[in-house]
Amino acid sequence: MAYAVSDYLNEIEKLDDLNSLKILTSKILNDYGFDKFSYIGFNARREINHKTNESAFIRSSLVQSTFPKNWIEHYDKNSFLYIDPLISSAKSSLLPFRWHGEEKIDKVSRAQRRVFEEGKSFGIKRGVVIPIHAPGGDFATMALATDDSRKNMETLWQAKKHDLHLIGLYFHATVWENVLQRKIKPTPALTPRELQCLEWSARGKTLWEVSKILGISEATSKTHLRGAMRKLDTFNKTHAVSKAVVHGLISV
Repeated sequence: MAYAVSDYLNEIEKLDDLNSLKILTSKILNDYGFDKFSYIGFNARREINHKTNESAFIRSSLVQSTFPKNWIEHYDKNSFLYIDPLISSAKSSLLPFRWHGEEKIDKVSRAQRRVFEEGKSFGIKRGVVIPIHAPGGDFATMALATDDSRKNMETLWQAKKHDLHLIGLYFHATVWENVLQRKIKPTPALTPRELQCLEWSARGKTLWEVSKILGISEATSKTHLRGAMRKLDTFNKTHAVSKAVVHGLISV
């Protein structure tokens, strides 16, 4: 096990397709006691040919996962991407953290509690989350899951958390640099006013209210909002707000 990470890092540098990367990563994580993993990159686009690399796509996010297929479909169908408490925790954390579906259940909303409770019914009970904050505002998470007992996972965590962090970071780097390269469009660059209009809209403000808050005319507010919608390739305010949140452009 002492040389597992170094061997993995050497091997992934040679890979240039997502499926091979997923297979290799699944193998080393299984050696570490985690039989399932799910990577979500929040700046991926649908232009990538997902039919040839066996990837699943949830809206504008690239997913590489060995989680049960029926759980991925259920997760997508119920839009758990937007309420998953593990993702929201990862956004405010730089270091990996462990999770148990039955812990801190009172500290999440009813909607977030569904993710934990329904995940357990698909065998997703406990594991580790690796937050990845990359250059250019890119954000990703790698969630590892195990069927092992809480005690055994705690032992794994204490002994191997630094190795797991490296695996997550290098997996992300390989996805972006070696596999996807320039196929992915960068996060749209919105002006400060466009971002302000989106953020206040996300908080339920009307165009008139936004104009009063920002000290501009209602017509100008509408122009900025339309500009944001165009850059985000969306056709209505709700979609634009959702996409801006996923890309980490605004917070609500």
